[in-house]
Amino acid sequence: MKLVVVESPAKAKTIEKYLGSGHRVLASFGHVRDLPPKDGSVEPDEGFNMHWQVSPDRSKQLRAITEEAKKADTLILATDPDREGEAISWHVQEVLRQKKALPADVQRVTFNAITNSAVTEAMKRPRGLDEDLIDAYKARRALDYLVGFTLSPILWRKLPGAKSAGRVQSVALRLIVDREREIEVFRPQEYWQVGATFEADGQRFTARLVQLDGNKIERLTIGNRGDADRAKAVVEAGHFTVSSVETKPFAKNPPPPFTTSTLQQEAARKLGFAASHTMRVAQALYEQGLITYMRTDGVDMAPEAVSAARRAIQNRYSAGYVPDRPRQYTSKIKNAQEAHEAIRPTDFDQPRGASGDHARLYELVYNRALASQMASARLERTTVELVDGAGRAVLRASGQVVLFPGFMALYDEGRDDPQDEEGARMPALHDGDAPAKVGVETTQHFTQPPPRYSEASLVKRLEELGIGRPSTYAATLQTLKDREYVRIEKGRFVPEESGRLVTAFLERFFERYVSYDYTAELEEELDDVSGGRLDWHKLLDDFWRDFKPKAGEVMDQKPSEITQAIDEFLEPWLYPPRADGSDPRVCPQCGNGRLSLRGGKFGAFVACSNYPDCKYTQKFGQGGEQAQSEGPTELGDGIMLKTGRFGPYVERGDKRASIPKDVPLENVGTELAERLLSLPREIGPHPETGEPITASIGRYGPYLAHNGKYAKLASTAEVFETGMNAAVSKLADAASGGGRQRGAAREPVAVLGKHPANGGEIKVMAGRYGPYVTNGTTNATLPKGMEPSQVTLDEAVRLIDERAAKGPAKKFSRRKKAK
Repeated sequence: MKLVVVESPAKAKTIEKYLGSGHRVLASFGHVRDLPPKDGSVEPDEGFNMHWQVSPDRSKQLRAITEEAKKADTLILATDPDREGEAISWHVQEVLRQKKALPADVQRVTFNAITNSAVTEAMKRPRGLDEDLIDAYKARRALDYLVGFTLSPILWRKLPGAKSAGRVQSVALRLIVDREREIEVFRPQEYWQVGATFEADGQRFTARLVQLDGNKIERLTIGNRGDADRAKAVVEAGHFTVSSVETKPFAKNPPPPFTTSTLQQEAARKLGFAASHTMRVAQALYEQGLITYMRTDGVDMAPEAVSAARRAIQNRYSAGYVPDRPRQYTSKIKNAQEAHEAIRPTDFDQPRGASGDHARLYELVYNRALASQMASARLERTTVELVDGAGRAVLRASGQVVLFPGFMALYDEGRDDPQDEEGARMPALHDGDAPAKVGVETTQHFTQPPPRYSEASLVKRLEELGIGRPSTYAATLQTLKDREYVRIEKGRFVPEESGRLVTAFLERFFERYVSYDYTAELEEELDDVSGGRLDWHKLLDDFWRDFKPKAGEVMDQKPSEITQAIDEFLEPWLYPPRADGSDPRVCPQCGNGRLSLRGGKFGAFVACSNYPDCKYTQKFGQGGEQAQSEGPTELGDGIMLKTGRFGPYVERGDKRASIPKDVPLENVGTELAERLLSLPREIGPHPETGEPITASIGRYGPYLAHNGKYAKLASTAEVFETGMNAAVSKLADAASGGGRQRGAAREPVAVLGKHPANGGEIKVMAGRYGPYVTNGTTNATLPKGMEPSQVTLDEAVRLIDERAAKGPAKKFSRRKKAK
């Protein structure tokens, strides 16, 4: 009997059906051993000896494999065809050897697709375990262990709130933080465009001003409304004729079939999948025999697959969609390993069964692979220039036409930041034509900061830099989310305060080990190990020789020294120049204290040196006064929607108004912005005093004001809707202690949202013994120094959960004195 070991039960079931009698196929359920998460699992002083431990949740599978191995004549290790698959096979072999259950004949087979033909052909070509791949696995695992178990304890002791660091994880986090820094220092520049709409043969098109009075108009040339209006007047007065028509044909080639990285990117763009979800679904499709192996850098398909794709194209379309010769692709990515095929369907004859997300991802793989062997698209780009009779202004219009769709009939690659590449359709124009001018308009724009990374663009950037391996990107990004170093907003990564702090710490004290070049060089050395060109012990020895003393040096420093060093390192970001030229380190509250970074129980923050006399604090992540998370958005009528350190706000001229927390950002338009900027709203004179009653929004939310007295309003809408009768009543209630009987509910300082676990509404309350947060069942007092108005939903959830974990408060009763 032959025992075949694979990773998953689904794979085992399919393969056993192909192999038939005489074979027993069992699943290991992935890795069966790992390094115990404790000190000493890797011993650098003992030749990097590694102590492996059987994973507790794999004991049952290993017992079954061991029992079958004792009865088997041959052990066939048929795990996945990559480094991790080779490592799983090695672990299984070593466990069986230790249990004295290893059959005399041990074979290793690999296949790129779980089909009958692929599996049976692979069984005819067994080999031994690839020792170089196993050494590369050991080196990576040892490196990740040594970095994690050396850096993490330093973080725990020296940096409040930090959780962990990792070799690739920390570099990916640095990319996200670096991009956020670029956005924060970005200063938008105003520019205007002047365009005219023309009509010819019943078709309209728009032309943009590109030259005025002999001067070329670049994007930032027209920088204010006055210059734009003057240019507009020239265009309005001109009579334009076509001076040139330039037509250029061009071809667009199809993209190659998917690799692991490009599959993650495109699934994120087109399907909205996280990288981890993409890989789970792809794994299932592979195990069902629908696609080839999904962890690959290869961009080409097997010859038989190419032939099948070309036949499918001809059957579905026509011979004109099949190129004369099969297409071949080569990767342009740094450190690409092209030992395996690209990701493709196992059968091109017809798209096959799947449902839900599996069907959507399968269709994406199928269409991309089929399109890769289709003919190029043929397009034509037309550029028309128009000149006014006086020769003062030149306008340009451009567009393109698809002459033959080619592969675009089936597939068009997504983009992280889509641009209108196709342009507008153009009427047929010739030199000397004078199309009718329909209108002229000016449009105001602002330059935009670089966009935050999406999962797709971050994976692409990591691959371009040669950092990590595509098969590990999904786990890396998920770790950043799980550690709460980043959050996702509108599909983009935003660094949390803890993520910024960890990055600053690593850049200041371990700069080499989070540098992009060094991480990429280390990746190349690991590839050299897998290729048999470098001994894995030497790689680890070179790394540890420099890393260990550096870690010891940092561990010897006091937390206060660490905090001071980070404070100096982050000075340009924490204390940006002030508009009035004053020292940005001077406390804005007391006027003579110095601001500096401090470490506290709940993380880092900026505080005044005059504490406790001056209790001014600033959250670590607030950044500069003018920091903006995204570029300004034009709302119309000169109103801009911006984001500063205290959140989003609208601005017109020198007037600003914050966006209330109960107003979704997507609901902010010109009308609401006008109303916010017009606050305070005067409701009318009080019937008793004659003094005005006003409604507005303050630090603690919406409120009414009259003659130095205030009353809270429940929502932003009430600021604009409360009439005189209701206002007088609310002010009277507030003056009489809230108009409530003993035990009646107090008005919350703020309503933050729902508790993710029990759905209770979380409120910030002003209690008898100080402010607290509650979800209706658990009350948690706010720590000293935490302003009630600045509590976030995440902070409130954490405080409530920590209080609930302690159990109910103890009740004390006074004993009666003995008489």
